[in-house]
Amino acid sequence: MWRLAILIFFAMTAAVHAGPWPRAEGTTFTAMGMNGDPAVSFYGEHGIGNDWTVGIETYGNWQFHGHAALFASKSFALEGGSRMALDFGMETGSEGLVLVDPMTMAYGLDLTGPAVRLGASWGRGLDLLEGGWLTVGGSQRLGDIPVTKLEVTMGVSPTGWSKVYGQLQGSFVQGEAIWRVEAVAGVKLSDNQDFLISANAPLGAGNMRLGILLWQTF
Repeated sequence: MWRLAILIFFAMTAAVHAGPWPRAEGTTFTAMGMNGDPAVSFYGEHGIGNDWTVGIETYGNWQFHGHAALFASKSFALEGGSRMALDFGMETGSEGLVLVDPMTMAYGLDLTGPAVRLGASWGRGLDLLEGGWLTVGGSQRLGDIPVTKLEVTMGVSPTGWSKVYGQLQGSFVQGEAIWRVEAVAGVKLSDNQDFLISANAPLGAGNMRLGILLWQTF
């Protein structure tokens, strides 16, 4: 059960995604964050043209539990102004430290995977205040213990220098389901930097996690 709990937890702690919108060719976006677990995360994506985006995401806490993934996504324009994207990734995880040499007391990471991850997302802009958005996304992590993830996000920019959004997160592993909600608010530090704070709480038993994020475009 402890392995199942770890898989559910890390299925729900990825850094922020761009949704179905592609990154412009030659541009890069990064999101670096910390939360009260304590844990750190990094998400980066780069536009390579023709509506293709490639990226990396990592997450790890002080107990050396975490994951890392490489992915590529293809975005498509739909009628009515909405977009969808399909993505493919490879993910590996760590379940902590393991003793690899009793003589020297050397430890290494207890790695799992790699596993294939498939995903899809849909989104559209909303005519609210200075602009809003709505996205729905899901992913399936294949392997010995499949993990299904669902996210629904709605956000708005009250002004040209601020944004707020809420997200419903669901994760499903072998009949077990965990739902969480997250609220995020941020301000623009410069033309290419945003600073955000977040509060993530379970719908049921569990602890609230507070976090900070720094978004940057290049």
